[in-house]
Formats: sequence, structure tokens, C-alpha cells
Amino acid sequence: MSTKAKLDLNSLTDAEVPDLATLIVTSMTGNATFPAPAPALTLLTTQAKTMRDRIAARDALLQQAQTMTLQIRTDRTVLEGSLTAEAATVEGVAAKLPADQQAAAITSAGLAVASDTGTPVGPMPKVEGLTATAGDAEGTVDLAWNAIRRGLQNFLIEVSEDPAGQTGWRFAANSRKSSATIDGLTTGKRYWFRVTAEGAAGPGPASSPATKVAP
Repeated sequence: MSTKAKLDLNSLTDAEVPDLATLIVTSMTGNATFPAPAPALTLLTTQAKTMRDRIAARDALLQQAQTMTLQIRTDRTVLEGSLTAEAATVEGVAAKLPADQQAAAITSAGLAVASDTGTPVGPMPKVEGLTATAGDAEGTVDLAWNAIRRGLQNFLIEVSEDPAGQTGWRFAANSRKSSATIDGLTTGKRYWFRVTAEGAAGPGPASSPATKVAP
């Protein structure tokens, strides 16, 4: 029985495939055992360069997307501050009106009328059941966890490339649902994720981390 060559391509990341092609080209160039490579080594070199260039372009776009996401978060913080101030102005004007006219005045400004919430619900419970799976697109990971209904205002999602090291946890997304897709990740890199439920009386403890290599 003849000996077979092992490529094991399914185990390689996108970046490792052109590296393997380069290694083969280097090893076979001038190799008297293989005087007529097929395909030609020049073709392997060209295809490897094309793939590397495509990966570099993709990474540049992902970096641009990450930068834009951070800018959007900043824009949202600024706009939310202005909206909060505007709501305070509306409340101040409405407070000077008769009680039976206040709600109508608030809704006429495009705002909803807050109901009497009474005593805030206590701190949120720990998020349980967090799982991380490969997303449908490259550089995305799908997260899901057990729902929390009572008192929930927001789920805070954080990501880390090394939870035990120096990089620490950083903001990844907010969600009102018990699921989220995190994008802008680097293919082939392992990430850790955790989720915290936030309510009127404060956040609960973070979930146990879930980890996944970005596809």
C-alpha cells in the first residue's frame, strides 16, 4: 500500500492555508525528486498571494467596522444625554400644569408617560445557561442564555481574549433578548464571553464565561 500525503486542510485557519502553500513551494523549488510539480509552483504562489491579499482586505474592513461601532456607541451616549435632558424639560413644563393635563402634555412631546413603578426590583440574578456557537458569517459568534423577565432593563455582554491575563473584559453589546450575535471578531482566535443582567436597582453577577473560537 502506498504512503499518502496528509494535508488536513479542515484543521487550518484561513491564514494558515496560504502559509502551507508557501511552505510547499519553498520545499519543492529545485527539488530533484519532483521535477514537474502539478499544479505549477507559480500557480500556488499566485493563489496564496490572492488569498493573503483578500484576508488583509477583510481584516481592514473588520477593523473599520469595529472603529465605527465604537463611534456609534459614543454617538449614542451623547444623544441619550440630550434626550434625557429634553425629557427633564418636558417634565418640568408638565409639572406646572393641572394634574389631569400633565400626561397629555408629555405625550404631545412625543414621549411616553412613565407608570408608577413603586419600589424597584432588587438586583438581577446571575445569568445562567450561556452558550457560544459559531455564527453564520466569518468573525461572528452567536450567544444564547436563559431568559430573565422580572425587572430586566438590559443584558450587558462583555468579551475577552484572555480573561485570566491583562486584556480583561470589554464591552461587546447590549441586548434586551436572551441572545445576541457578536461580530467583528478575528477568525481563528479564541474569545471568552460573559453576560450580566441589569435592572433598576443595579446589575446582577456576571454569568460563567462561555468560550468559542471565531469561525
